[in-house]
Amino acid sequence: MKGSIGKAVLFVLLAACLAAGIFFAGKSRGESPDRADEGLLIGICQKNMTEGRQVAFHADVEAEADRHERMKCIFSDANDSARKQEEDIRGMITRRVDLLILTLCEDGDLSGAVGEAVSAGIPVLVVGETSSRAVPCTVHIYVDNYGAGRKAGDAAAVLLQGQGVVLELQGDPETEISQELKRGFRDAISAYPGIVKQYVVAGYWTSESAVRALNRSEIPFQDETIDLIFAHNVEMLMGVRQFSRAKGRTQKLLGVDYLYGSSMDIGKYQLSRLAAFVACPTGGTEAVRCGLRLLAGEEMPGEIEIGTDIIYEEAQ
Repeated sequence: MKGSIGKAVLFVLLAACLAAGIFFAGKSRGESPDRADEGLLIGICQKNMTEGRQVAFHADVEAEADRHERMKCIFSDANDSARKQEEDIRGMITRRVDLLILTLCEDGDLSGAVGEAVSAGIPVLVVGETSSRAVPCTVHIYVDNYGAGRKAGDAAAVLLQGQGVVLELQGDPETEISQELKRGFRDAISAYPGIVKQYVVAGYWTSESAVRALNRSEIPFQDETIDLIFAHNVEMLMGVRQFSRAKGRTQKLLGVDYLYGSSMDIGKYQLSRLAAFVACPTGGTEAVRCGLRLLAGEEMPGEIEIGTDIIYEEAQ
C-alpha cells in the first residue's frame, strides 16, 4: 500500500514538472534539486523545445554538461511565451542556480527578469540573434545570421557559376533569423547580375509546410526555370527535394542550419543530398564552456560570435 501511494505521489510530481516545462538533466540526475549538495547547478530557460534549432541546442548543452562531474542542468520550456519565460527565469533565481543560460522569446521584453538574475549575482548567458544584445546579460553568444546568409549567397555564385534562377525557402518571414538570412543572401548575389532570385516562398521550417506552400504557389517546377533552391534549414530542403523530383526536375540544393555538437555532424545521409551547406553551431556547447570559465573567475568578453562554415558536396 505504501509503495502504491509513493508511486502515485511520484507520478503527480512528475506530471507537475512536465506541465510547468521543467526538466532535469546531467550527471547528477538522481539528486535532489535543493542546494544541500555543493554540485554545480545550471538553469537553462529555452524559448521552446520543438523548433529544430532549440532541439539541437538542448542536445548540445546536455552533451557538454555530461562531460563534467557534479553538474546538474534544469531546463525550462517557455513554449514561445515571454510571460512564461519571465516566470521561468525568476524560478531559476529562487532555485539559486549557479549559472543561467537563455534562448529568449521574441514576443516581450525580458530585460527586467534577466536584470534581476544579474543583480542576484548569477552569471547570465544569452544565446540568440543580434537583437538580444538589448537585454542586459553577462555574455551574449550569437551566430551572425546576416553573415551566414552572405556565405550562402557566395556558395550560390560558385554553384551556379554566376548564372541562374534561385528559389528561396524562408523559415518564418516574421523572425529575425529569416530576415537576416534573406538580407545577407540577397546582398551577396547582388554582385552577380546573372543570378536572379525570382521566387521566394515561406516554408515555416518544416518539410510538410514547405511542400504545402509550394503546392499552393504557381511556381512552374515542370519547366526548366529553377536552377538552385536555397532554404533556411535542411528539413525544408529534404521535403522540397522529393516534391521537385515528383515534378520531374532536379535542382542544386543549398541550405543553412544549426547542428548538433561543435563537430558540426548532421549526418552524411542529409549532407550527401546537398550541393552545399552553411553549417552553424547552436551555441549550446559554447555557452556551457563559457559559463564554466566565468564561474572559475576568468574574465570573458561581453559578446562572443561563433563562426559558420561552408561545406561543399565534394568535401562531404
